[in-house]
Amino acid sequence: GGSTNRNSTPIAEIEATLAGLFARARSEGGFDPASCAGGFVGTAGVDRPADRAAFAELLRRAAGLPAATPLAAGNDAEPALAGALGAPEGILLIAGTGSIAYG
Repeated sequence: GGSTNRNSTPIAEIEATLAGLFARARSEGGFDPASCAGGFVGTAGVDRPADRAAFAELLRRAAGLPAATPLAAGNDAEPALAGALGAPEGILLIAGTGSIAYG
């Protein structure tokens, strides 16, 4: 999908990108919103509490998830850290066009 960075992409475009990704997950991967136990999305530009809550709501609408499904959103460094180390504890440094250190 396209960018989901709230600082550089219009909300309508982000929601369309997410909706397209979830449509593909339903058709190709068997994703069923009704059986989803919870979720987290990490993306650039989601750092403050208000950004986290707003993005989680975008995710809920795009995925068609029930209101009771627990969701959270945060900066993309959070899942990168857990994915790189296999655990949520540690330190991650991403250095490229943009840079971030997270621990």
